[in-house]
Amino acid sequence: MNFRPTNDRLLVQRVEIPSLLPSGLVLPDTAKVLSQEGVVIAVGSGKMDMRSGQRTPPHVAPGDRVLFNKYKGDEIELEGKPYLVIREDDIIVVVDLEKAS
Repeated sequence: MNFRPTNDRLLVQRVEIPSLLPSGLVLPDTAKVLSQEGVVIAVGSGKMDMRSGQRTPPHVAPGDRVLFNKYKGDEIELEGKPYLVIREDDIIVVVDLEKAS
């Protein structure tokens, strides 16, 4: 099934924080925090510019890895998987893995 958010919204799947730290410590579920990193699954058609009446195309695409504001968006479940619906303005960083080396 295909899902497409409306307007400037994005469907994002959070990247899970591992329970096992590099030091060998295991984080219990009560100490975990929600990740602010995710992968864009689907994008809307873009934000409407009210002055010109034109849509501004999204700056991200499906497959992009992003960092977003901590307490933004709506958590939903589609086909048994958790997702987050956020506005494009809530993205603070697009992670470019190819240039990260």
